[in-house]
Amino acid sequence: MPSEAYLKRQKDILISLLNEINNVNQKNNIYLKDKKILKFYFDYILSNEGRVIRSAINDLVELNYLILDIKKKKILLNLDKINEICDKFNLENPYQNYNKLLINLEKFKKINNKIIKSELENINNILIKNLSINKFNDAYFKRLSMINEIENNRQRISKREFSAKHFNDSKCLENNASSLFSIIKKYYPELNNFNDYLIKNNIYLNNIKIRFKGNIHLKSRDVNIDINNDFDEISISLDLLEKLVIKRINFKNVYTVENLTTFNEFYKEDSLIIFSEGFANREIILFLKKLYEFNKSLNFYHFGDIDVGGFNIFIDLIEKSKVPFNPYNMNKEIFLKNISYAKELTENDINKLNIYLKNPCYEQFYEVIKVMIKTNKKLEQEALM
Repeated sequence: MPSEAYLKRQKDILISLLNEINNVNQKNNIYLKDKKILKFYFDYILSNEGRVIRSAINDLVELNYLILDIKKKKILLNLDKINEICDKFNLENPYQNYNKLLINLEKFKKINNKIIKSELENINNILIKNLSINKFNDAYFKRLSMINEIENNRQRISKREFSAKHFNDSKCLENNASSLFSIIKKYYPELNNFNDYLIKNNIYLNNIKIRFKGNIHLKSRDVNIDINNDFDEISISLDLLEKLVIKRINFKNVYTVENLTTFNEFYKEDSLIIFSEGFANREIILFLKKLYEFNKSLNFYHFGDIDVGGFNIFIDLIEKSKVPFNPYNMNKEIFLKNISYAKELTENDINKLNIYLKNPCYEQFYEVIKVMIKTNKKLEQEALM
């Protein structure tokens, strides 16, 4: 009976050869490129590994799955035997994968979504260049389908509820977060993680609530919410928020805070402090609008990271709420004072920051952006606490 090492070696050799077949236009010169295996085989190296390799290859040659070119020291795949090879060794058939890819391309090109359109263009370019298409399998197209469902969502919903509703599995989004975000981050470089992307599309981690602390009296339906000091924190659910009426405020300033750690530690006298949870969701935007309509003389500030994401969250907050926010602790002086806690910029960070310098929306950040690029640093708000 063949040893486990022998069977594994045979399978690995065939997989490496099959992976060289990128589409049906490439029908010749599929040869083994592993220099170590070639040296073991053609140089007759005496070792247990060498014996296993030679035995595995010789048997595949005898089955007519491989073709030896002794003169050129090459081991070629017999393309006429691909279907038989894949059936016998239970391997993915590259020809069938190519046909599946064409079917998926035709199906997904009907979807009006910028990410999917860009991904399909990339695949077509890869096909033209005859490069590997192995990663564009059913799982990849399932991820594109999931992205489309997420971006078409208009309902405020929790992550698990959305996942169960659209994918029949409450943990589907959670289990695919890493692979989905590997695609998404190319198109939304300002996002720090997958959950930011979900929030951007009205999908929340838990039941939808907003968290804040400050001296305020609210009423929703028959529920009175009365906070008489600046320290107590409260969370309001969606059903209360939609009918919320502000009855009294006892502060002059409103701060939105990007990160939870900072929110927990942050205190300002005579202020209402709201946890924005990265990009502000619709509930926070609604609450901010109610505050602004109740008293337009309030001062609004946003406290976020001094980085690409922080600047984007600030701009997004203004665009969605139409409230005249000012940045808090997001300037050049604060950055330089705390630069010892800063992290290195990525190449993508630098590219985005240079784009922002040409965008008037980011004008109030021009000074700090220039210093960030010069020092190659960015600063998270937790470093300031």
